[in-house]
Amino acid sequence: ICLTRTNEGKVLFNWYEKPISSGRLLNFYSYHPFSQKYSIMCSLKNKIIRLSSPQFVQENISRFKEKLKLNDYPEYFCNLVVLCFERIFWNPQANLFGHVGSTTASRGELFLFWNLYKAPVLLALVAGKQQLSWRTSPTM
Repeated sequence: ICLTRTNEGKVLFNWYEKPISSGRLLNFYSYHPFSQKYSIMCSLKNKIIRLSSPQFVQENISRFKEKLKLNDYPEYFCNLVVLCFERIFWNPQANLFGHVGSTTASRGELFLFWNLYKAPVLLALVAGKQQLSWRTSPTM
């Protein structure tokens, strides 16, 4: 973690890696259980989201995606849906909440949101047609 003090005296937190870091993780094609690869990816993602100040989250998610690509993780691992908002509009006590489409056109679509941090950031699991459009979104 890199701590930075602003002129206003506020302390900001950012994900830090040493300049000599190789960027290596457990390679996706290594002979290890999928659950281990998934856990590595989730723990790194959670570290980035929970320990970074909100203004650094998008930049750190981009670095996270590059690190996964460098270690041969497939595109669907790289395009996690991390949503950043101006303010928290959901119940901050709810760790998990969801939405299922109510029309026939949205049948099969599912949105699950995890509240991982006391900042306006959600991690989303999306299923159905929306998953394809969210995966190709250039901002995520």
